[in-house]
Amino acid sequence: MTHTAGATAAAEAMFAADRASRGLVIELLEQGEGAAVLRMTVPPAMVNGHGTAHGGYVFPPADSAFACAWDSHGPVTVAAGADITFVAPAHEGDTLVARAEERVRHGRSGVYDVTVRRGGEVMAEFRGRRRAVRGRPGPGRRARPRRTSSGPPRSGASATGRRATGAVARPTGSPGRIRRRGAARRCRRRCLATRAGPRSGRGTAVRASPAAPPARWRGPAGAWSPWWGSPAPGGAR
Repeated sequence: MTHTAGATAAAEAMFAADRASRGLVIELLEQGEGAAVLRMTVPPAMVNGHGTAHGGYVFPPADSAFACAWDSHGPVTVAAGADITFVAPAHEGDTLVARAEERVRHGRSGVYDVTVRRGGEVMAEFRGRRRAVRGRPGPGRRARPRRTSSGPPRSGASATGRRATGAVARPTGSPGRIRRRGAARRCRRRCLATRAGPRSGRGTAVRASPAAPPARWRGPAGAWSPWWGSPAPGGAR
């Protein structure tokens, strides 16, 4: 297990604020980069009707070890899913030790395995999947200011200031989201151009004249006249 000052501080800060783990008397024994070891003793209140530890109480030490292991990397991370396999029953007074190890980390996601043991005997195997929350730093860490295309990051830059200095903020989000935003903007431009009508040679929109309304009766000399015109000779329509 690789120990680093930053990883240990981040896990300790997160675990200190974990009231659920403190309520279950879970202890943090070791913590390193992508790994953690926790311990819990099964009290009488955790025993079910079969005289064994309730499975719901074997899960918390594994889940807390999973949380301490992922938090060593800094950004706030939440569990995306987890499952546990109970291998052997635990009893009142048993000391359970949960050891978490990082298996793979890709982008903002990661997979961790936790083994819960009683002495040298494996009691349960746990696998958790985590996802880092975008834009939220971990305990004791400051968020990095957003960069602009004109130079180094500026923490106090506002939209007005960027317009005054000519700095343009880079688009944020996944590539697919950026493409969808661009397509929506182009669609709005086309709709506005269609609504405004054809454009003149100077680039200004020229509103198209409304279409002539349908004719209702034939006027003098056999010409069609609009229905809102003067009445037909003799009142014929």
